[in-house]
Amino acid sequence: MHKYFILVPRMIPSGPIKGAVALANELVDSRPVTLVSLKNGNESGFFLDSRVKVICLKNKKTFRARLAAYRALLREAGGRKSAISLSFCFSADGLNLFCRKDAITGSSVRGNLILNYTMDYGVAGFGLAIAHMIGLRRFDHIFAMTKTMALQLKPYCGRMPHIVGNFVDERRLEPYRVSEEKKGSLRFVFVASLSKRKQPLSLLKAAIALHGLGHDIKLDIIGEGELRSSCAKIINDHQLADCVTLCGQLQDPYP
Repeated sequence: MHKYFILVPRMIPSGPIKGAVALANELVDSRPVTLVSLKNGNESGFFLDSRVKVICLKNKKTFRARLAAYRALLREAGGRKSAISLSFCFSADGLNLFCRKDAITGSSVRGNLILNYTMDYGVAGFGLAIAHMIGLRRFDHIFAMTKTMALQLKPYCGRMPHIVGNFVDERRLEPYRVSEEKKGSLRFVFVASLSKRKQPLSLLKAAIALHGLGHDIKLDIIGEGELRSSCAKIINDHQLADCVTLCGQLQDPYP
């Protein structure tokens, strides 16, 4: 039986890390799973199955030391014959691309890396994105969430990535599903960082338009970021406090 290692930069409540946790929870039903973080984080803030083994390499201060420690874990698990290493995000991919001799390697990558990185890091982000995508050539497998994302990556990584939908822990959502249509307000929930890349201000413009047309709407904005004050100002200026709520960062947004 293959042993799965899921490699992440650190345990923080971002989309990719939550996806990694959801994937670990799903896989552990049928095979051994180890979740490895490169730096300090807080796994207690996640709903992680107790059967998933968690290892943090925070005591390894250099890239070389982390790489040596991680490769040792993969070799102990049987190397390429039985170990699979799947990484999320740039720094984890940077480590994992040197592990092909020790495991079957894979990377879960989102599209629009050039746009996303330049928004996050400025001009330097362009070179970072190109380096990241070219580095994907060294992986055995590449995964994207949609066909559009896969097509964006294909010219750089030299092949069409596998398409696997966004990792969501469906089992935890079951209690909140409804069997029949609920009447009432148009209900919207936005779950993301309040950053330029996620465009919460565009969402608020849509809310203003719907409200102006007389629609009964309810919008919950879950997350934190540098645009929170801008969002709050728009809500106040357009008197949307009764229908738009800034909920902040929530450990468990499902309820």
